[in-house]
Amino acid sequence: MPHFVQNTCVAITWSADGSCHGVKVKRMRDKCSVIALWSAKADKDHSVSELLTTGMRELDAKDASCLLAGGTSGGWDMADVEMPSLTAEQMKNALAFELQKHTPLGIDKLTWGYRQLRKPTQTSKGLYRIVYIKTENWRQWCSTAEALSQLDAIIPAPAVLDPLLENQTVTFPTQTTTADAWLPTPEGRSFKSVSYTDADGKPKPISELLGIDFADMGELSELPVIEQYGFAHAVILAIYGLTPQASKDALTALPLPGNLRRHRSLALVFLAGTLIAISVAALVLYFALLLQANYSQKNELTREIAEIEKQIVVKRSQIKQDRLKKIEELRAELKDVVPNYPPFPLVLNDITRIIKSDMENKPWISGKLTWSHDTNTIKFSVEEPSSNDSQKPFIEQTELLDALSDSPYIIDARGNSSTYNRNENKTVRDFTLTIGWPSAEERAAAAKRNAQREKDYREALRKKQQAEREARQKQEQEEAAANAAEKANDADTDDIENNNNNTQPTQLPLPPQQLPPAEN
Repeated sequence: MPHFVQNTCVAITWSADGSCHGVKVKRMRDKCSVIALWSAKADKDHSVSELLTTGMRELDAKDASCLLAGGTSGGWDMADVEMPSLTAEQMKNALAFELQKHTPLGIDKLTWGYRQLRKPTQTSKGLYRIVYIKTENWRQWCSTAEALSQLDAIIPAPAVLDPLLENQTVTFPTQTTTADAWLPTPEGRSFKSVSYTDADGKPKPISELLGIDFADMGELSELPVIEQYGFAHAVILAIYGLTPQASKDALTALPLPGNLRRHRSLALVFLAGTLIAISVAALVLYFALLLQANYSQKNELTREIAEIEKQIVVKRSQIKQDRLKKIEELRAELKDVVPNYPPFPLVLNDITRIIKSDMENKPWISGKLTWSHDTNTIKFSVEEPSSNDSQKPFIEQTELLDALSDSPYIIDARGNSSTYNRNENKTVRDFTLTIGWPSAEERAAAAKRNAQREKDYREALRKKQQAEREARQKQEQEEAAANAAEKANDADTDDIENNNNNTQPTQLPLPPQQLPPAEN
């Protein structure tokens, strides 16, 4: 059960298609309740920023203790790492070094921050969650949220699941048949695409998918289940805003521009400063008692850093200066040449690897294929002949989305609802792919699944070909037997006719006619 310190919190989210959702949550002792809802969708007459202003007004956000916002589209990621106890400056440098291990992009192209999930102790390291987003995407988020101002933070909902919902699986619906499930692991969180329907194929309510047993969904639970799903991210952010973790994370999370930061009144600032001063004075004695332990730990870290620096010096001395110069030249050349996302031919080649032309119904990609450089997305349609009404088309199966998500060049695969053309007897479905470079761990896991998927496909194809060969052999044998039987019947018929001819009596020649006697 989380500990709540704020009375109310308003959270507003928006998606790439312009859908906006907002909730207002109020603390009820050790529980909380959703007391207000708002949703809208941008069109040619109303931008997302304009709608957010309306949402702030309808949710009465000016009286809320905390105000949070976040986008629900891609372009961001997170990584959980363990770190020892360090100063703020040392921690930032250490986490920046760890961040470079989890993304192929240069750190200068990212906007990032971090949250402390578990404090370090003398016997164990602390757990920290690095949240990073492409700088261009972050600017778009901040530009969208300009109408809100007075924000406490802009952060994606999956990044705040811990310790709020620690050890619980949280599922965010994304499509009509799939959802993003964030599973707890000893190292943090792992991501998996799952179905959010029950055994009977009915969509699960939002309270069951989010796994929140201490929150009353209020009028949100009265909406149709599909309409509830758009509020999932906002509900998580709003509940997180009631906890003391939100105020603590504001110091280290994704940095807000000055025009979006929430400005407290001078009285509140003075009161907060006084409380901080009192707290600092009260903690002086505590820190004095821990000084010796911290000093020993600092000396140990200093020795380790010195040893690492010595090893770096030795390694650098082993590399010739001309090689270093060549490496720098190549790095400078590739910096502006290599794109920050996979090239289109690689992605298209991988799509055709997944949607094979030798499948049973022979699906094909139609001419409606578009590539968007601004959003790093590919949109296309797949048409599949329907030869068997009882068999579910391949393009409607979740295995296709799983295979697309396991591509080394795709970070998100979304499939729209399909349509059936009765005149041409075919099924058509639209797909939207977000292009990017998954992390090394995701690529390794996806490679294993692709290898197993290809192995299963080849085995099924081998069995199908073997069955076809056996069927052809059986048909040939049956035809040979039929031909042999027909020849045997023809032979018996010829023998009977010959026997009949042999039994007929021989006709004797007729006697010569008696001619009249010749005249003398």
